[in-house]
Amino acid sequence: MKNIIRYLLFVLSGFAVFYVMYEMVNTELIYHLQQLGFSSSKAYFNEMMSFPGGPAEYLSVFLFQYAYNSFTGALLFSAILFVILSLTGFVLKGNRSALDGFLIFIPAALTAVLLVEYDLHPVFPLLVLSLLIFMSFFTAIIHAKRNTGLQIFSIILLFAAFYWLAGGLIFLVFSLSALIWSVRELRGKRLLIISFTVTILAGVLPLIAPKFFFIGQKDAFLKLGPYFTDYKPDYLLYGVVFSLPFSLLMHSISRFKNIDFVGKIPFGRTKFLQNSFSLIVMGGLLAGMYFHIDQQQKFKIQVDKLAHERKWNEVLTMVDDRTIDDRITQFHVNRALFFTDSLTTSLFKYDQRWGVDGLFLTRQFSNDMLLPSTELFFDLAFVNEAIHYANEALAQNEHSPLLIEQLILANIASADSQAARLYVNVLKDYPTFQQRARMYEKHLNGTTNPDLEDLIALKRELMPFTDFKVNRQEPSEDLINILIDKPKNRMAYEYLMSYFLLNNDLASFVKYYSIGRNFSYGKVPKVYQQALLLYSYELGRVGRPIGNLRIEKEIVQQFNEYLSIIAQNQGNMDAALPELSEKFGQTYWFYIHYNSPVTTTDKQ
Repeated sequence: MKNIIRYLLFVLSGFAVFYVMYEMVNTELIYHLQQLGFSSSKAYFNEMMSFPGGPAEYLSVFLFQYAYNSFTGALLFSAILFVILSLTGFVLKGNRSALDGFLIFIPAALTAVLLVEYDLHPVFPLLVLSLLIFMSFFTAIIHAKRNTGLQIFSIILLFAAFYWLAGGLIFLVFSLSALIWSVRELRGKRLLIISFTVTILAGVLPLIAPKFFFIGQKDAFLKLGPYFTDYKPDYLLYGVVFSLPFSLLMHSISRFKNIDFVGKIPFGRTKFLQNSFSLIVMGGLLAGMYFHIDQQQKFKIQVDKLAHERKWNEVLTMVDDRTIDDRITQFHVNRALFFTDSLTTSLFKYDQRWGVDGLFLTRQFSNDMLLPSTELFFDLAFVNEAIHYANEALAQNEHSPLLIEQLILANIASADSQAARLYVNVLKDYPTFQQRARMYEKHLNGTTNPDLEDLIALKRELMPFTDFKVNRQEPSEDLINILIDKPKNRMAYEYLMSYFLLNNDLASFVKYYSIGRNFSYGKVPKVYQQALLLYSYELGRVGRPIGNLRIEKEIVQQFNEYLSIIAQNQGNMDAALPELSEKFGQTYWFYIHYNSPVTTTDKQ
């Protein structure tokens, strides 16, 4: 009778893996971070088929489309793990002892832990799966009752196909696995012939590959992973890649009678021990997945995705009461504050430790800053720079449908319908974005779309018509130029004021403050009152006070209390910090004294 308990544990662990991928990891976040769009174009297909490992990458990106939805993504990854586990059992021919059961789980368990990494390229689990599929074919060829010559010919075709499919290093791992399996299963002359064939193919195919593909000799032997991304393999990935030959080797060793210590112990073959081993391995798998999830990276991607979807209230709710440890999250918080009409009142509710570099991302460069910066320029109606930045971003990730969509919007706003149609046609090649591509195409063909038309009309109303030289190191100059052309661009104004405040530049803040009369604030925003009061106080100390300031009585009282706490500590700002943080941690005064990068850099 079959071991029902073991199979029940197996099924339950499958549901648990699905739950981890669906709820705890959320494959939509993986897709959003990597933006690996699958293009159905002939050019993309030809590009991927032109180098060893390209077919596997092409297939992996095709499957990765389904990670766009969390349910289908979790189902896909769970299915891959199930097939890996099943094929490992087929290749090892286990179930002789508890040790065999343990070895069968190793490739699937390590792959499962690897799958929770948000920046893992989807080609790697597919390479592990491909390795096991081709190993199954190899064992089937050897077990088939065919003459040796036909078997050798079949092996040559199999190895050549796998080299083209998977590329250098994984091919060598396949060859090593085939060699270990042959030594375990074959004897005599047949072993010598098969082992010799495998060894020759392992050396010859990579050696001659540069004659047929545009690759170097080193890559022909050792390349692991995609050619067009910067992913750097780590120890865990190498562990996954070499898990099959390791399991085969350990399984082979355990089968020798003189050291088959597990098989010699009757208890080692009992269902109880096998079930215990299965439970331990499955528990370890789930624990490994859970603890390997990078919660900080997950939080960062969640905020970035919510901002891309323009769910501004959810951004602020998610970040509330959390320390912001990265620029991009701070950047999105500031965007969310503007779009919830609270940038001028709640800017310093958050510590803003990144200063102006949390307001603009253009002073430094990394791939994860490209899409957010493009979106910000479009928000500001700085359409030409949105197009410029999106094109730069596309050079780094040419198959990102999210960037292509930004270029469509920006070119529609700039009335360049020819360029917009070009990118619409490109977006059509991405199956999961075809519906959106058709929406933009209908708009270009004159079909009414009120939401899109309102958005485009707003950008055209606010976009500057005078060209000027962009200064990415000093974004304030760009904002000033925008406001010279379009003084009613409220976002440009509030971002300019925020830039000056975050940069401790109160003189410039006061100089351009009056542009705010173009907007219906009703009363001077709270953050601006705090800044004006501080500026007036500092000028008053040198005999140049500012008059006629409309400062609320409550804010004046708060500032006086702030100063009194400093005075009580004899001007020792470190001693005053705890009380000031508790009472005034969300004011501009506290920011400029304690959190501003300008201030903290000057102290060093």
